[in-house]
Amino acid sequence: MTFQQAKMDAVKHIGDQQVSHGWVGYTVGKLFVQTGEEPVSVMSPAWEYRTPTSMNNPVYEEVN
Repeated sequence: MTFQQAKMDAVKHIGDQQVSHGWVGYTVGKLFVQTGEEPVSVMSPAWEYRTPTSMNNPVYEEVN
């Protein structure tokens, strides 16, 4: 049995247990969406490694 198959079997087993006990409609972790961008600061280490596509840092907001 490969690791990938063992992992998927474990995920299915845990999911089946949760559904059988009525644990549905919840999420694990937090959900964030990108709401904008802010420019990279000259004082940031990222400034040294900037490229035209990385001149801005994404800004995220939590979804409730």
